[in-house]
Amino acid sequence: MQLKNCLIGGQPEFKKSIKNPDILSNLCDGIYTSSGRSAFQLILNELKKKKIQDLYMPRLICPSVIRVAKKNRFNIISYSVNSNFEPVLKNLKANSSTLFVQFFGLKIKFKN
Repeated sequence: MQLKNCLIGGQPEFKKSIKNPDILSNLCDGIYTSSGRSAFQLILNELKKKKIQDLYMPRLICPSVIRVAKKNRFNIISYSVNSNFEPVLKNLKANSSTLFVQFFGLKIKFKN
């Protein structure tokens, strides 16, 4: 059997965000999305408004996250993480943004 045009993994995202729906009224104010990918898209929209073009992303990132960023025409710059899953970043470009991931729920430690 061959699958065509299937999205494997994750949930299909909503095309629109939900702003303070009644079902979520006990939660804090904010924008609610149906998936991490939808939330990431909202972040990318804000970065585009700020004219950010370069996006640093860890090499250990899900390909679907990279696809969303590339679809939005961001220049992806990969960075490594050390054995403690902490980011290894040097010589960051001006007017860029960095995606930080808490791998396995570990706290990210930054070194100046």
